[in-house]
Amino acid sequence: MRPPDVAKCLLSELASGQNPCISFAIPPTALAVLIRIVPPRFPALLRAIAFFVLLAFLPAPSSARSKSPAVDPDYVYALATANQFLHAWQVQDQETAILLLSDHLKQHTPDSALGKHLNSRGKPQSFEIGRGKKLAAGRYQFPIALFPTPANARWMRPQATALVVVKTGKSDWAIDKLP
Repeated sequence: MRPPDVAKCLLSELASGQNPCISFAIPPTALAVLIRIVPPRFPALLRAIAFFVLLAFLPAPSSARSKSPAVDPDYVYALATANQFLHAWQVQDQETAILLLSDHLKQHTPDSALGKHLNSRGKPQSFEIGRGKKLAAGRYQFPIALFPTPANARWMRPQATALVVVKTGKSDWAIDKLP
């Protein structure tokens, strides 16, 4: 019986004055199942309270758990491009990073600004890519956090920004907005 069916059964037996024996199965892990039997000698109210307390600790059914939304193939390509660009930034591979920039971005961004974004002055850096969102067909935006080289400070704040990735060909993707 499912938990709601057990609750209906319990309430109907309590209302009719019957003295039911209730079994509870609560799986605390995938390997072990804990079974508790509430004997009939307990008063009906105590059995009902025990039932509802134990019911509160039952795990949610798998269909109620949150699922990751499905993504289309374009999302995967856009995410891979964002990751390749940020990896090139991290290891200071300016040639690869520039190859991953869209023509539009290269034409409208001065070389000094590109150099500023791509040069980390020999310091190791890190990044995080958040879940992207589709802005339009063939255009995705990914929130990113850029972590500079740790200074002598115990705590630091990442630079929160975003990358925009666009489809430039049949299976070609490029960065269209720098962090």
